[in-house]
Amino acid sequence: MIGTEFIDGQGLGNQLFCYVTARAVALENGYEFGTAGQERFAVNIHSDRGMYFMDMDLGHAISEDEKKNFRIYHDAEERLFIGNSAHDLTHGCYVAGADPAIHRVEDNTLLYGNMQDESYFVKYLPQVKEWLKVKKEYDSYEYSRENLCIINMRGGEYTGSPELLINRKYWLHGMEEMKKIDEVHKAYEICKEVFSPTVGIIAAGSEIEDKEEYEFYKMAHEFFFQKRQKELIAKGIY
Repeated sequence: MIGTEFIDGQGLGNQLFCYVTARAVALENGYEFGTAGQERFAVNIHSDRGMYFMDMDLGHAISEDEKKNFRIYHDAEERLFIGNSAHDLTHGCYVAGADPAIHRVEDNTLLYGNMQDESYFVKYLPQVKEWLKVKKEYDSYEYSRENLCIINMRGGEYTGSPELLINRKYWLHGMEEMKKIDEVHKAYEICKEVFSPTVGIIAAGSEIEDKEEYEFYKMAHEFFFQKRQKELIAKGIY
């Protein structure tokens, strides 16, 4: 059996990468698949509801006693200790790459780490789409047009280290580059921190003179708050 453990402090995105990679490695080697800590899956600082919007097969439920019989394998990582921020000097700048040895782990191994390199699961994408299928009542195709590129710009966790933030010009340039692809006619950046002055984004578009750029920020603003409103309504607190 090949598996992974859902641990406290993991976000849902990190848990899903660990799940997909471990399941793909198990499939690749012909091993059974299982997960430990299933009670912690999709339970984090953002939600305590668990995985309510997907029906997922978490494999064999590995108990604490069973864990003792498993080998432990950590996805190889590299950290660059560079002097451009206090964080990177202290903890190092994490570099996520591929660890080829992960494909050759022995039976009865639990995989831990970042596990986000696409080479771990890319040949099983049809299966991954089945593993991560959203329930119809929660699915939405509102922003899934083939000619639409949405850039998810994170930044909330870096508000205490402004030296790590990329300025707005970088993202606008990226949007222009994406528009050069024939199939992509619109490119927008959407994220929860879009209007936070802390990450250098102009609030509410009030300082934007260019009409097209203003419409982009207006659209981003509406997208986020409509999405957030729907989430709050679903939780019965709006």
